[in-house]
Amino acid sequence: MTVVPAPSTSSDTAHLDNAFWRFSLSFYARAGIAPACLILQNRLGIDVNVLLLSIFAAVERRHILSADDLRSADDTVAAWRSAIVAQLRRIRTDLKSGPPPAPSAATEDLRSQVKAAELKAEQIEQAMLLAWLDHRRSSLSTPPPLDADELLQRITGHFCAELTEAPDAEVAAAMRTLSEAITHAARSG
Repeated sequence: MTVVPAPSTSSDTAHLDNAFWRFSLSFYARAGIAPACLILQNRLGIDVNVLLLSIFAAVERRHILSADDLRSADDTVAAWRSAIVAQLRRIRTDLKSGPPPAPSAATEDLRSQVKAAELKAEQIEQAMLLAWLDHRRSSLSTPPPLDADELLQRITGHFCAELTEAPDAEVAAAMRTLSEAITHAARSG
């Protein structure tokens, strides 16, 4: 596999309000999508931004990311996700459940600020992923008709290579919700 790194200039993240970000906000706001994404994130370790990039690429750009593409895209943001996004998420979660004095009225403003910073970090990650996608555009092929279940299996396979058992009911329901939404988005897009 040849990994083609995305250009690493400061302009990569200069345009945070982009087509991918707007697509993600719209898709994530659909009924059932946020909880489904969070189940896959919390139970399987799936990066929701990489998941959303795969959906965006398929629905809006008509490109299905290969296993190598997923690995390359994930590698592009792994350090940022680990050092920044995950740390902000952990702090926000800790402020929601403790240690004392959290959760409390005194710590809620801080939690809101951390939540806003986490969202901005996610937006930066998405800008990095879009720069990667734009950089790879010429090497991506036009796919056969979209199969939402296959797309989700590829993403799940990337993040959960060791997953050998069938998903439990909660994960299976989340996958069905996402599959139906992807299929609907592809038909209406």
